[in-house]
Amino acid sequence: TGANSPGQQQITVRGVSGSEAASSTVGFYLDDIPLSSNSPYGSGGTFNFDGMLGDIERVEVLKGPQGTLYGATSIGGAFKYVTRKPSLDGLRGSVSTDIADTKDGGSSYIYSGRVSTPILEDRIGITLAGFFQDAGGFVDRVEAGTGNLLKEDADAYERYGISGDVLFQITDQFSFRGRLLNQKADYNGLTLLFDIDPLTGVPLLGLANTVGPLESFAEHTLSSGTFEYDFDSVVLTATSAYVEDQVFSEGDGFTTSGANLTDSRLGRTLGTTTAMPSITDRGGEKFT
Repeated sequence: TGANSPGQQQITVRGVSGSEAASSTVGFYLDDIPLSSNSPYGSGGTFNFDGMLGDIERVEVLKGPQGTLYGATSIGGAFKYVTRKPSLDGLRGSVSTDIADTKDGGSSYIYSGRVSTPILEDRIGITLAGFFQDAGGFVDRVEAGTGNLLKEDADAYERYGISGDVLFQITDQFSFRGRLLNQKADYNGLTLLFDIDPLTGVPLLGLANTVGPLESFAEHTLSSGTFEYDFDSVVLTATSAYVEDQVFSEGDGFTTSGANLTDSRLGRTLGTTTAMPSITDRGGEKFT
């Protein structure tokens, strides 16, 4: 997978790849809920559900093309997260902590937990899950021209999310399941090296770039409802969902190579351009 921002990764199946500015080529489903955006403006090619936000039973990987069953965003294949239903008869849960350290970078921590319990035994159950990630970066931000250090580990970021899943067993045959989910990543730098020697491919600034500071976030929200009726020999399922994605970034996107290209195209002396302000605000909505 490839990514330049936290919370956004691109998955490739069977060699069918897309881009950040294109609709997804791999469909993502949470049970029967489609998560992938059909629009390139919603970063459909880079959004992934975080498994820490659900009581995951298994993950199914379906090789493509899967367009007939899973729609236009599944030409390469589909990922389906299958979750456990909220418990109606007992308490279950788990908590975990992950700690990592990056050479020449910072330390990273992930805290996650989930709990499922009945509210009304045999009738109403709820599952709550959440996580928080504090990721230490390893790409520094330096001053263009001088190479002086401006910020160490500038690509550090925070990522967090919460979800709720409620099951109403109305009768022995009829049930309703509702779900709310929100996940977000906040970051101020990019894990990218822009200034590369074209002959050797060696980064001119080492593990550093001149981009920033940026004020950026990627946020994804889901709400859904599912009715299910068991006719003994046949189960009828009706699902409706609303998915909203937003990616925002504002700051100085200056790079030495980008500034030199701008100056050369405009016929100016190299070094004239010292700032490249930029704003990115894109998103998408999907109702199914």
